[in-house]
Amino acid sequence: MLDTSVPTATAPAHTLVNNANLGNPAVLVSLAWAGSDTGSGVARYELQRRTDSGSWTAVALPSRMSTLLQTWLAPGHSYTFRVRSHDRAGNASAWRQGATFRINAYQESHSGIRYTSPWYAGPLTGSYGGSVKYSIWRGARATFTIPRGTRSIGWVSTRSDRRGITEIRVDGVVRATVDLYSPTPQPRRMVFVQTGLDPTITHTIEVRMTGLNNPSSRSRRVDVDAFVTMR
Repeated sequence: MLDTSVPTATAPAHTLVNNANLGNPAVLVSLAWAGSDTGSGVARYELQRRTDSGSWTAVALPSRMSTLLQTWLAPGHSYTFRVRSHDRAGNASAWRQGATFRINAYQESHSGIRYTSPWYAGPLTGSYGGSVKYSIWRGARATFTIPRGTRSIGWVSTRSDRRGITEIRVDGVVRATVDLYSPTPQPRRMVFVQTGLDPTITHTIEVRMTGLNNPSSRSRRVDVDAFVTMR
């Protein structure tokens, strides 16, 4: 039988990757999509990317049938991805375009971050930008006013055997308790991600010191390395 049915594809959805290391300065983003075909079946997918107002360029996939990709993107730019599916008979779906999004990174010294109680600035090898702010004191807070239009926020810190436990609040509500202990050093780590923010209003994210640490850790220290937004 001749297969004349056209396959389908869904627009690629994007999200920041929690617990991933940042590049220098690239940010790891996850893309996911799906497709189907009632005839001969889906044979492969095509993915393309547009940066800012540039031309569409092909993005290599791990395999012909991949429906998930993690890719490094530089902050300070807008990105749009689109996907289409091909079936075994050679039919192709229409391109399905995802929402355009922009990635921005804010260093620990950014004016939008307010620090209360003792925090100290210092260099740290391997950190995002080469330096961090850190505290060991219970109740110390670092509050970032998230720019309007943001849909996802990520906090970048350091994991090691000399790091403590901190509480994360978004708009004043506790969202997570993050244990930064790791037996091996993990600088510039995306240790918390919050998605689904209302882009029409301004939000805040607060890193609040608990004064606690993992029994295996040798310190209560917590670093603020950077915040990453997706809008």
